[in-house]
Amino acid sequence: TLRFSAFLKSRGVGKGDRVLLLSENAPEWTMASLAAMNLGAVVVPVAAIASALEIGNTIKSAAPKLSIVSRRLPTARATEEYLRAEKLAYLLWDVQQPEPLTEYIEGHAALPINEKARGDEDALLIYTSGTTGAPKGVPITHEAVLFVAEGALKVINGSANDRLVGVLPLSHMLEFTAGFVTPALVAAPVTYVKSLKAEDLLAALKESRAT
Repeated sequence: TLRFSAFLKSRGVGKGDRVLLLSENAPEWTMASLAAMNLGAVVVPVAAIASALEIGNTIKSAAPKLSIVSRRLPTARATEEYLRAEKLAYLLWDVQQPEPLTEYIEGHAALPINEKARGDEDALLIYTSGTTGAPKGVPITHEAVLFVAEGALKVINGSANDRLVGVLPLSHMLEFTAGFVTPALVAAPVTYVKSLKAEDLLAALKESRAT
């Protein structure tokens, strides 16, 4: 993660910049989000199932410094064409690899953890329509995420002995908070599935010994 943070820095990402993440769930997703936040950047998660129109509107509104797009998505080609036409920086990746992010972190020494980060600064920019029609960007601070995650651990006695299976998209605040940040606080491992078919989910639950 800290080596990918160095890679992002080499691509010009810095404090206050926005990094768009358009990808299915994977360890790479969580690593990239933490790597960007370590630089003081704001992560803009986009659901892997978003339409090309939704993606284009989000990119136009968020104006990301860098967009990270999964090659596997049906919208990948259209998104790449849009980013290229708008002359916006981007990279394409393949997720759930045996050695995550290897092609990007090679040659980059790990950055130190940013000890100067402030909790009241924005961590995420979440686009949600709610009941108002067109999606609007809602800034979420680090404090807000941790308030919910730490509050959950006061009710649910989670520990490193627990094992989770992530099902909802990490671009969704519930999964980001409950399926990523909360287990990370207690060092509980998370399994991400490549398919949401019933048999694949059942296999993941069984093989990971999910609690």
